[in-house]
Amino acid sequence: MQSNITAAVARMMEPVLEEMGIELVEVQFRREAAGMVLRLIIATEKGVSVEDCRRVSREASYLLEVEDLIEGAFHLEVSSPGLDRPLKTERDFIRNMNREVQVTMKEPPGHQIIGTILAAANSVVTMQAGEERLDIPLERISRAMLVI
Repeated sequence: MQSNITAAVARMMEPVLEEMGIELVEVQFRREAAGMVLRLIIATEKGVSVEDCRRVSREASYLLEVEDLIEGAFHLEVSSPGLDRPLKTERDFIRNMNREVQVTMKEPPGHQIIGTILAAANSVVTMQAGEERLDIPLERISRAMLVI
């Protein structure tokens, strides 16, 4: 049920956010200490401002009320991905191009590569690790984090 809600919210919000120049990174809907929380995680090329969060919150509140997708009470939160969030999708790597990342490989297990993201396309991440230029398929990456 919760995955149906997150998918429906994503379908509803993505075109609206695209017009605003904002990327919808993730939708979460889960029970937390405060009750049910609908969290929209957003990103922009320049970084997410408080005003971006306010605009998205206002728009989402309106659309959620009109569409009536969620039964019962919930809290709406809008936030940025944060620097310590793992990079999972091609869009995550594109958003963080020219930044240093630590990649942990599935094979050999635990093997780590630290390098700069040069590109991401067709499910392959291109990195510069020292003198070596690497093309790494996303499916081979166990975990990737920005080096802070």
